[in-house]
Amino acid sequence: MDVAFKAFPEYQVLIESFSGRLTREDLWVAIQASWEAPGYDPSFSGMSDLRRAQIAMSVEEFRLLEGDLFNHPRKAKGQWFWLSDAPLATAYGLLHEKATQHRSPFIVTSTWEAGWNWMEKNIPYALLEEVNAARRPLLEL
Repeated sequence: MDVAFKAFPEYQVLIESFSGRLTREDLWVAIQASWEAPGYDPSFSGMSDLRRAQIAMSVEEFRLLEGDLFNHPRKAKGQWFWLSDAPLATAYGLLHEKATQHRSPFIVTSTWEAGWNWMEKNIPYALLEEVNAARRPLLEL
């Protein structure tokens, strides 16, 4: 799995990008590392680009990951969306959307514009291109 993330304090957002085989363990390590990004604040909103990722976890593993997220003090507390165009990642995103409905605002969408419009933020697409270009193997974090 390759991953990149960057906090953009001027927009109060964190952008994550994943590619390759995405296991529960790898995703958890990457998420925790993203919380240590320079300038990151848990109040930020953000997005995860999963369009180049292949989800490699069971529903049970996904639910365990959600439990880890919900109970962690560094978790993002702002609005969040997943950018997905694959059936499994979209399905898991919809499960997460339902699980977070009483916790924090979250959606899964297939377009950049729809996600940021939902948040009522005007975020330049160039920021995602910057993060995508920085993807590297998880072991290099």
